[in-house]
Amino acid sequence: MTEQEFKDKYEALLKEFQQKYNASGRLHKQFHEDDLVKSLKAAENEDERTAIIAAKIFRIEADRTNQLIGFMLKRFLDIHD
Repeated sequence: MTEQEFKDKYEALLKEFQQKYNASGRLHKQFHEDDLVKSLKAAENEDERTAIIAAKIFRIEADRTNQLIGFMLKRFLDIHD
């Protein structure tokens, strides 16, 4: 596989991933989970609330990255569920 073929395949798979695992509403849903809302209400100040939100965003993005890596590896290695 040439570098250009790899880039083309990667772009096509990235587009497929984004269509299949559409993020629309994903963040809204995750930011309205009961445990997060309770944590934010229990926070004593803005710094604590900011840290809670930052940790949540980090976890969401880490999960999304892991999902993308798994998706790409399966497709590049041609593994079917």
